[in-house]
Amino acid sequence: MIEVTVAPSDEEVGLGLSEASGWAAFERDLRRFLAEFASVIHVDGLEVTELFAGEPVESTFANVRNGLIVPLGAGIDWVVRMCSGRGPYCILVSSMLKIECTWDGVVVLTTTERDVAASVTTGPSLDVRLRELPGEAERPLRSVETVADEAFWSSVAEAPAKVKLLRERWAYGKFGTHWFDINGELAPRVGLLVQPRSMVSVLIDPRLELDHLHLDGPFTALGDLSGSVEVLHEDFPFGVDSIDDIKKEGWRFGVDERETWRWVAVVPDPDGVVRGRWPVPD
Repeated sequence: MIEVTVAPSDEEVGLGLSEASGWAAFERDLRRFLAEFASVIHVDGLEVTELFAGEPVESTFANVRNGLIVPLGAGIDWVVRMCSGRGPYCILVSSMLKIECTWDGVVVLTTTERDVAASVTTGPSLDVRLRELPGEAERPLRSVETVADEAFWSSVAEAPAKVKLLRERWAYGKFGTHWFDINGELAPRVGLLVQPRSMVSVLIDPRLELDHLHLDGPFTALGDLSGSVEVLHEDFPFGVDSIDDIKKEGWRFGVDERETWRWVAVVPDPDGVVRGRWPVPD
């Protein structure tokens, strides 16, 4: 495996991204480099994986989900967008190539083709570096295989519990989840609300007291559970210093990320096929 890093040669671009005076030249050279790189290894489409929404998502990306195949040109547009500091973020992959972006405008390309970088024009605005990765094969991630089909929703509805909560995750990050109160007969109804390619997780009778939370780890604060089906929530991926910080904001309940999830499944596309790949939660 070969790893190629493509960074701005101008330090100001790395710091200021699209606000820097040298951004236009960097973007021009980066687009040409990515197009030539993909052409050499015959990549014309890329799959969206590990989608991350750390900020509200623009309407243009409202329907983007893991498993989506984007044409090469659209993929390059997305890489440039991520390099400029705008989300949503993702990792783009094909059988021959993986493309990731860092927070400071660096693009990391991983490929099995050893000589591809030598065939590509770099450009004066790019700092291109290559290294050979260790020969050990990456351990394949276990993906969620359970399908959120009719049988799944029936099982959830029939499970005895005082409290049943469902989290729909369509992307990682603060703005990538929805929470639902699915007590009573609400599970089949929620099954119609969740979106294809989302990962859904069901929690049975969790401890919801705020004082129960591990404040130094990730958790989700929840609003009222006796109102509408969808529950107001806010993720705290890095914890908080004091539980008073949560109570002052009006949150009444909370779910620790360490809670045990009873069911985890992936919502299929309308044709019944699961195309969103999610690693099994730790």
